[in-house]
Amino acid sequence: MDRDALVQAIDRAVLEPVVRRALDSEVAVVENWSATLLGGGMGAELGGGVPIRFTGTAVDRGAARPWSVVLKVLRRPSAGGVSQSDRGHQFYWRREAHLYASGLLDGLPAGLAAPRCYGVDEGADGVRLWLEDIAEPSGTRWSLARYGEAARHLGRFNGAYLTGRSLPEEPWLCRDLLRWREPAITPFWDRSANTKDDSLAQRGWPGELAARGRRLWAERGVFLAALDDLPRVLCHGDAARRNLCARDVDGATETVAIDWGQSGPQPIGTDAAHLVANSVMWARDREPADLPALAGPCFAGYLAGLREVGWTGAAEVARLGFAATLALQHGPLSGVLMIALADETARPRVEAAFGGTPEALLDRHAAMQPFMLDLADEARALIGTT
Repeated sequence: MDRDALVQAIDRAVLEPVVRRALDSEVAVVENWSATLLGGGMGAELGGGVPIRFTGTAVDRGAARPWSVVLKVLRRPSAGGVSQSDRGHQFYWRREAHLYASGLLDGLPAGLAAPRCYGVDEGADGVRLWLEDIAEPSGTRWSLARYGEAARHLGRFNGAYLTGRSLPEEPWLCRDLLRWREPAITPFWDRSANTKDDSLAQRGWPGELAARGRRLWAERGVFLAALDDLPRVLCHGDAARRNLCARDVDGATETVAIDWGQSGPQPIGTDAAHLVANSVMWARDREPADLPALAGPCFAGYLAGLREVGWTGAAEVARLGFAATLALQHGPLSGVLMIALADETARPRVEAAFGGTPEALLDRHAAMQPFMLDLADEARALIGTT
């Protein structure tokens, strides 16, 4: 079912139970509604669903009340791939529905919230998630201090699994954000030794960055083993600016995280790493030149959040997870972008997720590499000392 047909299929009988839950009313009657298609990234094409906002009014005990909800339909990907069958894969399509139904998002620590879920329905078009409508004013740019506060909230969330809360073992949680990329990217690095014959490599890793990237690629096993040895926590998995919203709750700022489809046990520091890099690469809320200034308050806030829930481990442990994840995922393992851009069938997904040209994407990637590769140097120094 295409999106227009899906919108047409949503009638009052479908909406009214959802709207009643959203309004906390047992008698509200939907009066009118309209639908707006929201944006979606690469994950949407891999089963993550492009969300649709429904807004309208309902009559509740004689009074007209406005309402809004978001519908996200999770579908089995049409393209082949491990994400269809491997429940632990990063892009397993049903994960977010399982997560909302599991209760794992209940009782999140102070400062962090997930959208309320008003229903999970199985249909011919896929799995329908009816969610609370969470949005900030368009174009809102976070300050560095606000990034640090969000990182603090993520630190509390992660740290709870280091200080008493059991790490969940559900088989549908994401088990791997890095290793699945290796077989996909190996052909790129195999041929990139001679970058003058590869325009994508030249643009993505210009000049001496190519040699530094190849060195880290060659050392990936050491870095991955070091990450395996770190404490594991339940992570959001894609805690970038475009998946985080700020709202005021009783005078305090709360971070609301949407799109939990990549959640699972990962090394400490992972969520903080994604907050820094993905906010620059994909959300583009900050520029590559801002990376050092952004990373400072994000890591400090994350460590503060860990401490606030009672974690007493060495700061270097969290720092290694942060630095090694950034260096690997957004250094040589980001070469999956080059593979996708070279594939005519995959390129439109990348362009849609980035919202710009392939050239702009590669230039942004290249501008981020000095920072990522400097973090690789820091991780090398930490490995064996944590």
